[in-house]
Amino acid sequence: MRHTLPGRSGGGRHTARLLSALLVMAASLSLGQSCPENPRYVVRNLRAGAPDKPCYVTLAWDPPVPAPPSGIQQYWVYRIALAGLPGTFVRTVPAGTLSVIDATWLEPDGYGYMVRVKDNNGFLHQGALVGVSPHDCPLPLDPELETKVLLVSFADVPSPPYSLAEVGDKMFDAPNSVAAFWETNSYGTQRILRSEAGVYGPFVLPGVRSDYCNTGCSAFQIAAAAVAEADASVDFSGVDRLVVSAPELVPSGTITEVDTAEGGAIPSVVVKSFLEGFSNNIVEHELGHVQTAKHAAVVDCDDLFPTDPFDHRSGGCVLGGTDYFEKMSTPGVGQGFYDQFSAFHKLRMGILPADRITSMIPAAAPQDVRLYALEEDIAGTQMLQIPIGVGAFYFLEYRHPPDGSVDTVLMRAKFGLGDVGSDQMLPVAFVDGSGPLDVVGGSVELPAQNLRIWLIAKSTDGLGPYALLRVTTVSP
Repeated sequence: MRHTLPGRSGGGRHTARLLSALLVMAASLSLGQSCPENPRYVVRNLRAGAPDKPCYVTLAWDPPVPAPPSGIQQYWVYRIALAGLPGTFVRTVPAGTLSVIDATWLEPDGYGYMVRVKDNNGFLHQGALVGVSPHDCPLPLDPELETKVLLVSFADVPSPPYSLAEVGDKMFDAPNSVAAFWETNSYGTQRILRSEAGVYGPFVLPGVRSDYCNTGCSAFQIAAAAVAEADASVDFSGVDRLVVSAPELVPSGTITEVDTAEGGAIPSVVVKSFLEGFSNNIVEHELGHVQTAKHAAVVDCDDLFPTDPFDHRSGGCVLGGTDYFEKMSTPGVGQGFYDQFSAFHKLRMGILPADRITSMIPAAAPQDVRLYALEEDIAGTQMLQIPIGVGAFYFLEYRHPPDGSVDTVLMRAKFGLGDVGSDQMLPVAFVDGSGPLDVVGGSVELPAQNLRIWLIAKSTDGLGPYALLRVTTVSP
Protein backbone atom coordinates (compact mmCIF):
# COMPACT_ATOMS: atom_id res chain seq x y z
CA MET A 1 0.00 0.00 0.00
CA ARG A 2 1.28 3.42 -0.85
CA HIS A 3 1.82 6.04 1.81
CA THR A 4 2.79 9.67 1.80
CA LEU A 5 4.90 11.92 3.96
CA PRO A 6 3.67 14.84 6.08
CA GLY A 7 4.28 18.27 4.62
CA ARG A 8 4.57 21.81 5.86
CA SER A 9 3.46 23.86 2.88
CA GLY A 10 0.61 26.32 3.30
CA GLY A 11 -2.80 25.34 2.00
CA GLY A 12 -4.10 28.62 0.53
CA ARG A 13 -2.51 28.45 -2.89
CA HIS A 14 -3.56 24.84 -3.30
CA THR A 15 -7.27 25.33 -2.58
CA ALA A 16 -8.39 25.20 -6.21
CA ARG A 17 -6.29 22.12 -6.91
CA LEU A 18 -7.55 20.44 -3.76
CA LEU A 19 -11.22 21.03 -4.54
CA SER A 20 -10.77 20.05 -8.17
CA ALA A 21 -8.98 16.83 -7.27
CA LEU A 22 -11.49 16.00 -4.58
CA LEU A 23 -14.42 16.55 -6.92
CA VAL A 24 -12.86 14.32 -9.54
CA MET A 25 -12.28 11.68 -6.89
CA ALA A 26 -15.81 12.12 -5.62
CA ALA A 27 -17.13 11.39 -9.07
CA SER A 28 -15.03 8.26 -9.37
CA LEU A 29 -16.06 6.99 -5.97
CA SER A 30 -19.72 7.69 -6.68
CA LEU A 31 -19.72 5.38 -9.68
CA GLY A 32 -20.31 2.36 -7.50
CA GLN A 33 -23.68 0.90 -6.59
CA SER A 34 -26.41 3.38 -7.47
CA CYS A 35 -29.23 4.13 -5.12
CA PRO A 36 -32.82 3.86 -6.37
CA GLU A 37 -34.16 5.72 -3.32
CA ASN A 38 -32.37 9.00 -3.92
CA PRO A 39 -28.73 9.65 -4.88
CA ARG A 40 -28.58 12.79 -2.77
CA TYR A 41 -28.77 11.63 0.83
CA VAL A 42 -25.52 13.39 1.69
CA VAL A 43 -24.16 14.08 5.17
CA ARG A 44 -24.32 17.71 6.28
CA ASN A 45 -21.71 19.98 7.81
CA LEU A 46 -18.77 17.63 7.35
CA ARG A 47 -15.81 19.21 9.13
CA ALA A 48 -12.23 18.35 10.07
CA GLY A 49 -11.45 19.49 13.58
CA ALA A 50 -8.31 19.95 15.60
CA PRO A 51 -6.68 16.65 16.51
CA ASP A 52 -7.64 15.22 19.88
CA LYS A 53 -4.14 13.78 20.26
CA PRO A 54 -0.85 14.09 18.35
CA CYS A 55 -0.98 13.09 14.69
CA TYR A 56 -4.74 12.57 14.57
CA VAL A 57 -7.51 14.47 12.84
CA THR A 58 -11.07 14.52 14.12
CA LEU A 59 -13.91 14.34 11.62
CA ALA A 60 -17.50 15.22 12.48
CA TRP A 61 -20.71 15.48 10.47
CA ASP A 62 -24.48 15.67 10.78
CA PRO A 63 -26.86 13.13 9.24
CA PRO A 64 -28.62 13.98 5.99
CA VAL A 65 -31.99 15.71 6.15
CA PRO A 66 -34.18 14.09 5.08
CA ALA A 67 -32.67 10.71 5.90
CA PRO A 68 -32.98 7.72 3.55
CA PRO A 69 -36.44 6.13 3.96
CA SER A 70 -34.88 2.81 4.95
CA GLY A 71 -32.70 4.48 7.58
CA ILE A 72 -28.93 4.79 7.95
CA GLN A 73 -26.95 1.60 8.51
CA GLN A 74 -23.49 3.20 8.77
CA TYR A 75 -21.17 5.81 7.33
CA TRP A 76 -18.26 4.92 5.04
CA VAL A 77 -15.15 7.09 5.34
CA TYR A 78 -12.51 7.49 2.63
CA ARG A 79 -9.22 9.36 2.61
CA ILE A 80 -8.61 11.31 -0.60
CA ALA A 81 -5.15 12.26 -1.88
CA LEU A 82 -4.23 14.80 -4.52
CA ALA A 83 -1.66 12.81 -6.46
CA GLY A 84 -4.16 11.04 -8.67
CA LEU A 85 -4.38 8.18 -6.22
CA PRO A 86 -7.66 6.37 -5.61
CA GLY A 87 -9.61 7.07 -2.46
CA THR A 88 -8.41 4.91 0.40
CA PHE A 89 -11.15 3.28 2.45
CA VAL A 90 -10.59 4.07 6.12
CA ARG A 91 -13.45 2.40 7.96
CA THR A 92 -17.17 2.23 8.60
CA VAL A 93 -18.62 3.96 11.64
CA PRO A 94 -22.12 3.96 13.15
CA ALA A 95 -22.12 7.59 14.32
CA GLY A 96 -21.22 11.02 13.02
CA THR A 97 -17.77 11.44 14.58
CA LEU A 98 -14.43 9.77 13.96
CA SER A 99 -10.84 10.31 15.08
CA VAL A 100 -8.24 8.86 12.71
CA ILE A 101 -4.48 8.73 12.69
CA ASP A 102 -2.96 10.78 9.88
CA ALA A 103 0.77 10.88 10.51
CA THR A 104 1.52 8.68 7.52
CA TRP A 105 -1.06 9.96 5.08
CA LEU A 106 -0.64 13.69 4.65
CA GLU A 107 -0.03 15.13 1.19
CA PRO A 108 2.19 18.17 0.54
CA ASP A 109 -0.64 20.02 -1.18
CA GLY A 110 -3.32 19.00 1.24
CA TYR A 111 -5.70 16.09 1.20
CA GLY A 112 -9.25 15.40 2.16
CA TYR A 113 -11.91 13.02 3.36
CA MET A 114 -15.14 11.75 1.88
CA VAL A 115 -18.01 10.45 4.00
CA ARG A 116 -20.82 8.44 2.38
CA VAL A 117 -24.10 7.22 3.78
CA LYS A 118 -24.94 3.52 3.52
CA ASP A 119 -28.65 2.91 4.03
CA ASN A 120 -30.34 -0.17 5.44
CA ASN A 121 -31.01 -1.45 1.92
CA GLY A 122 -27.24 -1.63 1.41
CA PHE A 123 -26.96 1.30 -1.00
CA LEU A 124 -24.08 3.80 -0.83
CA HIS A 125 -25.03 7.39 -1.50
CA GLN A 126 -22.99 10.28 -2.86
CA GLY A 127 -20.15 11.49 -0.68
CA ALA A 128 -19.56 14.78 1.08
CA LEU A 129 -16.02 16.17 0.99
CA VAL A 130 -13.82 18.13 3.36
CA GLY A 131 -10.26 19.31 2.79
CA VAL A 132 -7.53 19.16 5.41
CA SER A 133 -4.61 21.57 5.44
CA PRO A 134 -1.17 19.94 5.27
CA HIS A 135 0.85 19.92 8.45
CA ASP A 136 3.90 18.25 9.89
CA CYS A 137 3.27 15.50 12.36
CA PRO A 138 6.06 13.33 13.75
CA LEU A 139 4.70 10.83 16.24
CA PRO A 140 6.13 11.02 19.77
CA LEU A 141 8.79 8.36 20.25
CA ASP A 142 7.37 6.01 22.84
CA PRO A 143 10.33 4.24 24.50
CA GLU A 144 8.40 1.01 25.08
CA LEU A 145 5.78 -0.48 22.78
CA GLU A 146 3.71 -3.28 24.31
CA THR A 147 2.91 -5.49 21.31
CA LYS A 148 0.62 -8.41 20.57
CA VAL A 149 0.40 -10.61 17.46
CA LEU A 150 -2.82 -12.27 16.28
CA LEU A 151 -2.62 -15.15 13.80
CA VAL A 152 -5.81 -15.44 11.76
CA SER A 153 -7.24 -17.28 8.77
CA PHE A 154 -10.37 -17.16 6.62
CA ALA A 155 -12.94 -19.92 6.53
CA ASP A 156 -11.92 -20.78 2.97
CA VAL A 157 -8.19 -20.02 3.29
CA PRO A 158 -6.32 -21.76 6.12
CA SER A 159 -3.40 -20.09 7.81
CA PRO A 160 0.10 -21.49 7.24
CA PRO A 161 1.02 -23.92 10.01
CA TYR A 162 2.91 -21.42 12.14
CA SER A 163 3.50 -22.34 15.75
CA LEU A 164 3.05 -19.63 18.36
CA ALA A 165 6.62 -20.27 19.48
CA GLU A 166 7.97 -19.77 15.96
CA VAL A 167 6.23 -16.44 15.54
CA GLY A 168 7.19 -15.36 19.05
CA ASP A 169 10.81 -16.12 18.27
CA LYS A 170 10.79 -14.10 15.06
CA MET A 171 8.85 -11.24 16.59
CA PHE A 172 10.39 -10.92 20.05
CA ASP A 173 13.16 -13.35 21.01
CA ALA A 174 15.66 -14.19 18.26
CA PRO A 175 18.86 -12.13 17.79
CA ASN A 176 17.44 -10.97 14.42
CA SER A 177 13.85 -10.56 15.62
CA VAL A 178 11.63 -7.57 14.94
CA ALA A 179 12.24 -6.43 18.51
CA ALA A 180 16.02 -6.71 18.14
CA PHE A 181 15.93 -4.85 14.81
CA TRP A 182 13.81 -2.07 16.25
CA GLU A 183 16.03 -1.59 19.30
CA THR A 184 19.19 -1.56 17.16
CA ASN A 185 17.71 0.78 14.55
CA SER A 186 16.57 3.23 17.23
CA TYR A 187 19.87 3.20 19.15
CA GLY A 188 18.04 1.66 22.09
CA THR A 189 15.57 4.53 22.40
CA GLN A 190 12.54 2.42 21.44
CA ARG A 191 11.81 -1.20 22.33
CA ILE A 192 9.12 -3.58 21.15
CA LEU A 193 8.02 -5.59 24.15
CA ARG A 194 6.11 -8.86 24.29
CA SER A 195 2.74 -8.07 25.85
CA GLU A 196 1.91 -11.08 28.06
CA ALA A 197 2.03 -14.21 25.87
CA GLY A 198 2.72 -12.01 22.85
CA VAL A 199 1.31 -14.29 20.14
CA TYR A 200 -2.25 -15.65 19.98
CA GLY A 201 -4.33 -17.80 17.68
CA PRO A 202 -4.94 -19.02 15.14
CA PHE A 203 -8.38 -17.44 14.96
CA VAL A 204 -10.78 -18.10 12.09
CA LEU A 205 -12.45 -14.90 10.91
CA PRO A 206 -16.17 -14.99 10.14
CA GLY A 207 -16.98 -15.26 6.46
CA VAL A 208 -14.65 -16.01 3.56
CA ARG A 209 -11.71 -14.14 2.11
CA SER A 210 -13.83 -12.35 -0.50
CA ASP A 211 -15.77 -10.70 2.34
CA TYR A 212 -12.57 -8.80 3.18
CA CYS A 213 -10.73 -8.65 -0.13
CA ASN A 214 -11.66 -7.57 -3.64
CA THR A 215 -8.79 -6.24 -5.74
CA GLY A 216 -7.19 -5.41 -2.38
CA CYS A 217 -7.88 -6.36 1.21
CA SER A 218 -9.32 -4.08 3.89
CA ALA A 219 -6.77 -3.99 6.68
CA PHE A 220 -9.24 -2.31 8.99
CA GLN A 221 -11.95 -4.94 8.48
CA ILE A 222 -9.46 -7.79 8.95
CA ALA A 223 -7.97 -6.24 12.09
CA ALA A 224 -11.39 -5.43 13.55
CA ALA A 225 -12.63 -8.96 12.92
CA ALA A 226 -9.46 -10.41 14.43
CA VAL A 227 -9.89 -8.36 17.59
CA ALA A 228 -13.54 -9.38 17.84
CA GLU A 229 -12.65 -13.07 17.54
CA ALA A 230 -9.79 -12.80 20.04
CA ASP A 231 -11.51 -10.55 22.55
CA ALA A 232 -12.82 -13.35 24.75
CA SER A 233 -9.32 -14.74 25.35
CA VAL A 234 -6.96 -11.79 24.79
CA ASP A 235 -6.62 -8.71 27.00
CA PHE A 236 -5.89 -5.66 24.84
CA SER A 237 -5.46 -3.19 27.70
CA GLY A 238 -2.11 -1.42 27.63
CA VAL A 239 -1.29 -2.62 24.09
CA ASP A 240 0.59 -0.02 21.99
CA ARG A 241 0.94 -1.96 18.71
CA LEU A 242 -1.04 -4.82 17.21
CA VAL A 243 0.21 -7.12 14.44
CA VAL A 244 -2.34 -9.24 12.56
CA SER A 245 -1.04 -11.97 10.26
CA ALA A 246 -3.48 -13.35 7.67
CA PRO A 247 -3.05 -15.50 4.52
CA GLU A 248 -3.27 -14.33 0.90
CA LEU A 249 -3.32 -10.59 1.53
CA VAL A 250 -3.07 -7.97 -1.19
CA PRO A 251 -0.99 -5.91 -0.55
CA SER A 252 1.31 -8.01 1.63
CA GLY A 253 1.30 -5.39 4.37
CA THR A 254 -0.48 -2.21 5.35
CA ILE A 255 -1.37 -0.16 8.41
CA THR A 256 -4.63 0.72 10.07
CA GLU A 257 -6.03 1.41 13.51
CA VAL A 258 -8.48 -0.79 15.36
CA ASP A 259 -10.68 -0.05 18.35
CA THR A 260 -10.63 -2.37 21.35
CA ALA A 261 -12.87 -2.33 24.40
CA GLU A 262 -9.97 -2.45 26.86
CA GLY A 263 -7.14 -0.69 25.02
CA GLY A 264 -8.95 1.94 22.98
CA ALA A 265 -7.66 2.64 19.47
CA ILE A 266 -4.44 0.73 18.71
CA PRO A 267 -2.18 1.49 15.70
CA SER A 268 -2.00 -1.81 13.88
CA VAL A 269 -0.25 -3.52 11.00
CA VAL A 270 -1.82 -6.28 8.93
CA VAL A 271 0.70 -8.53 7.17
CA LYS A 272 0.56 -11.52 4.87
CA SER A 273 1.15 -15.01 6.27
CA PHE A 274 3.65 -16.52 3.85
CA LEU A 275 3.87 -20.28 3.38
CA GLU A 276 7.62 -20.11 3.88
CA GLY A 277 7.29 -18.45 7.26
CA PHE A 278 6.40 -15.35 9.24
CA SER A 279 8.04 -12.28 7.64
CA ASN A 280 10.00 -10.04 10.00
CA ASN A 281 10.78 -7.59 7.22
CA ILE A 282 7.20 -6.74 6.32
CA VAL A 283 6.35 -6.14 9.98
CA GLU A 284 9.37 -3.84 10.34
CA HIS A 285 8.44 -2.03 7.12
CA GLU A 286 4.85 -1.44 8.24
CA LEU A 287 5.79 -0.44 11.79
CA GLY A 288 7.99 2.19 10.15
CA HIS A 289 4.93 3.56 8.36
CA VAL A 290 3.12 3.83 11.68
CA GLN A 291 6.06 5.89 12.93
CA THR A 292 5.83 8.20 9.83
CA ALA A 293 8.55 6.65 7.64
CA LYS A 294 7.79 6.69 3.90
CA HIS A 295 8.94 4.35 1.19
CA ALA A 296 12.55 4.43 0.09
CA ALA A 297 12.98 4.73 -3.66
CA VAL A 298 15.76 4.59 -6.21
CA VAL A 299 15.95 6.97 -9.13
CA ASP A 300 15.11 5.34 -12.43
CA CYS A 301 17.19 7.09 -15.06
CA ASP A 302 15.08 5.65 -17.86
CA ASP A 303 12.13 7.70 -16.69
CA LEU A 304 12.33 11.37 -17.60
CA PHE A 305 10.15 13.95 -15.94
CA PRO A 306 10.96 17.15 -17.87
CA THR A 307 8.68 19.27 -15.69
CA ASP A 308 10.69 18.43 -12.59
CA PRO A 309 13.07 21.34 -11.87
CA PHE A 310 15.62 19.19 -10.07
CA ASP A 311 17.86 17.66 -12.71
CA HIS A 312 20.46 16.13 -10.42
CA ARG A 313 23.16 15.13 -12.87
CA SER A 314 24.41 16.18 -16.27
CA GLY A 315 23.27 13.07 -18.13
CA GLY A 316 19.66 14.19 -18.21
CA CYS A 317 18.51 11.76 -15.50
CA VAL A 318 15.75 13.71 -13.81
CA LEU A 319 14.32 12.90 -10.43
CA GLY A 320 11.50 10.46 -10.76
CA GLY A 321 12.12 7.44 -8.66
CA THR A 322 10.89 3.88 -8.36
CA ASP A 323 8.97 3.29 -5.17
CA TYR A 324 10.09 0.50 -2.80
CA PHE A 325 13.13 -0.57 -4.79
CA GLU A 326 15.85 0.63 -2.45
CA LYS A 327 17.56 -2.56 -1.31
CA MET A 328 19.55 -1.12 1.60
CA SER A 329 16.60 0.26 3.53
CA THR A 330 13.71 -1.42 5.33
CA PRO A 331 11.18 1.10 3.93
CA GLY A 332 12.33 -0.10 0.51
CA VAL A 333 12.86 -3.80 -0.01
CA GLY A 334 15.78 -4.28 2.37
CA GLN A 335 15.68 -7.62 4.15
CA GLY A 336 18.92 -7.64 6.13
CA PHE A 337 19.17 -6.89 9.84
CA TYR A 338 21.26 -3.79 9.06
CA ASP A 339 19.13 -2.60 6.14
CA GLN A 340 17.92 0.07 8.50
CA PHE A 341 15.93 3.25 8.01
CA SER A 342 17.78 6.08 6.31
CA ALA A 343 19.13 9.08 8.19
CA PHE A 344 16.16 11.14 7.02
CA HIS A 345 13.72 8.48 8.16
CA LYS A 346 15.43 8.27 11.54
CA LEU A 347 15.14 12.03 11.83
CA ARG A 348 11.43 11.89 10.93
CA MET A 349 10.83 9.07 13.39
CA GLY A 350 12.42 10.96 16.27
CA ILE A 351 15.42 8.62 16.46
CA LEU A 352 18.26 10.73 15.04
CA PRO A 353 19.00 13.78 17.22
CA ALA A 354 19.11 17.09 15.37
CA ASP A 355 22.65 17.77 16.62
CA ARG A 356 23.89 14.84 14.49
CA ILE A 357 22.98 16.67 11.27
CA THR A 358 25.45 18.94 9.51
CA SER A 359 24.13 21.27 6.82
CA MET A 360 26.66 22.47 4.26
CA ILE A 361 26.36 24.93 1.36
CA PRO A 362 28.95 24.11 -1.35
CA ALA A 363 31.66 26.71 -1.90
CA ALA A 364 34.84 26.96 -3.92
CA ALA A 365 36.90 26.48 -0.76
CA PRO A 366 36.87 22.79 0.21
CA GLN A 367 34.82 21.84 3.26
CA ASP A 368 35.52 18.57 5.06
CA VAL A 369 33.25 16.60 7.36
CA ARG A 370 33.53 13.32 9.21
CA LEU A 371 30.37 11.32 8.53
CA TYR A 372 29.94 8.59 11.14
CA ALA A 373 28.39 5.16 10.64
CA LEU A 374 24.60 5.36 10.75
CA GLU A 375 24.16 1.91 12.29
CA GLU A 376 25.82 2.90 15.58
CA ASP A 377 24.82 5.33 18.31
CA ILE A 378 27.59 7.88 17.69
CA ALA A 379 27.52 11.46 18.96
CA GLY A 380 28.88 12.91 15.73
CA THR A 381 27.57 13.87 12.28
CA GLN A 382 25.49 11.01 10.86
CA MET A 383 23.61 12.98 8.21
CA LEU A 384 25.23 15.49 5.85
CA GLN A 385 22.58 17.73 4.37
CA ILE A 386 23.13 19.90 1.28
CA PRO A 387 20.21 22.27 0.60
CA ILE A 388 19.19 22.68 -3.04
CA GLY A 389 15.82 24.39 -2.81
CA VAL A 390 12.86 25.08 -0.61
CA GLY A 391 12.13 21.88 1.28
CA ALA A 392 14.61 19.97 -0.88
CA PHE A 393 18.09 18.72 -0.15
CA TYR A 394 20.61 16.00 -0.80
CA PHE A 395 21.69 14.01 2.21
CA LEU A 396 24.52 11.57 2.68
CA GLU A 397 24.97 8.79 5.18
CA TYR A 398 27.81 6.36 5.86
CA ARG A 399 26.76 2.71 5.95
CA HIS A 400 29.24 0.62 7.93
CA PRO A 401 27.37 -2.09 9.90
CA PRO A 402 29.21 -4.27 12.43
CA ASP A 403 28.72 -7.36 10.26
CA GLY A 404 30.85 -5.83 7.50
CA SER A 405 28.20 -6.46 4.84
CA VAL A 406 28.70 -3.01 3.26
CA ASP A 407 31.11 -0.11 3.62
CA THR A 408 29.92 2.80 1.54
CA VAL A 409 28.55 6.32 1.50
CA LEU A 410 24.99 6.58 0.22
CA MET A 411 23.72 9.77 -1.35
CA ARG A 412 20.01 10.34 -1.21
CA ALA A 413 17.59 13.11 -2.04
CA LYS A 414 14.53 14.50 -0.35
CA PHE A 415 12.69 16.37 -3.11
CA GLY A 416 9.04 15.79 -2.51
CA LEU A 417 6.76 14.77 0.28
CA GLY A 418 5.05 11.87 -1.41
CA ASP A 419 6.22 8.28 -1.49
CA VAL A 420 8.73 8.56 -4.30
CA GLY A 421 10.00 12.02 -3.45
CA SER A 422 10.58 11.63 0.25
CA ASP A 423 13.67 9.44 0.24
CA GLN A 424 15.38 8.60 -3.05
CA MET A 425 18.75 6.92 -3.36
CA LEU A 426 20.62 8.52 -6.23
CA PRO A 427 22.58 6.43 -8.74
CA VAL A 428 25.88 7.55 -7.22
CA ALA A 429 25.53 4.42 -5.09
CA PHE A 430 24.13 1.28 -6.63
CA VAL A 431 21.66 -1.06 -4.99
CA ASP A 432 24.41 -3.40 -3.81
CA GLY A 433 26.21 -0.55 -2.04
CA SER A 434 29.01 -0.13 -4.57
CA GLY A 435 29.58 3.09 -6.47
CA PRO A 436 31.76 6.20 -6.76
CA LEU A 437 31.56 6.93 -3.03
CA ASP A 438 32.43 3.37 -2.11
CA VAL A 439 36.18 3.65 -2.70
CA VAL A 440 38.55 6.21 -1.19
CA GLY A 441 39.40 8.73 -3.87
CA GLY A 442 36.04 8.38 -5.59
CA SER A 443 33.92 11.42 -6.26
CA VAL A 444 30.52 12.50 -7.49
CA GLU A 445 30.01 15.54 -9.69
CA LEU A 446 26.59 17.12 -10.14
CA PRO A 447 27.07 20.04 -12.55
CA ALA A 448 23.40 21.03 -12.48
CA GLN A 449 23.79 21.85 -8.80
CA ASN A 450 27.43 23.01 -9.05
CA LEU A 451 28.35 20.34 -6.54
CA ARG A 452 31.27 17.93 -6.17
CA ILE A 453 31.73 15.44 -3.31
CA TRP A 454 34.93 13.47 -2.67
CA LEU A 455 35.50 10.47 -0.42
CA ILE A 456 38.86 11.36 1.11
CA ALA A 457 39.32 8.62 3.70
CA LYS A 458 37.70 5.95 5.84
CA SER A 459 38.91 5.47 9.37
CA THR A 460 37.93 5.20 13.03
CA ASP A 461 38.43 7.71 15.82
CA GLY A 462 37.36 7.88 19.45
CA LEU A 463 33.72 8.22 18.46
CA GLY A 464 33.59 5.39 15.94
CA PRO A 465 34.00 4.54 12.24
CA TYR A 466 33.67 7.42 9.81
CA ALA A 467 34.01 8.45 6.18
CA LEU A 468 35.83 11.74 5.54
CA LEU A 469 34.01 13.71 2.83
CA ARG A 470 35.08 16.87 1.01
CA VAL A 471 32.45 19.16 -0.51
CA THR A 472 33.25 21.80 -3.13
CA THR A 473 31.63 23.48 -6.09
CA VAL A 474 32.31 22.19 -9.60
CA SER A 475 33.38 25.59 -10.87
CA PRO A 476 34.88 28.54 -8.95
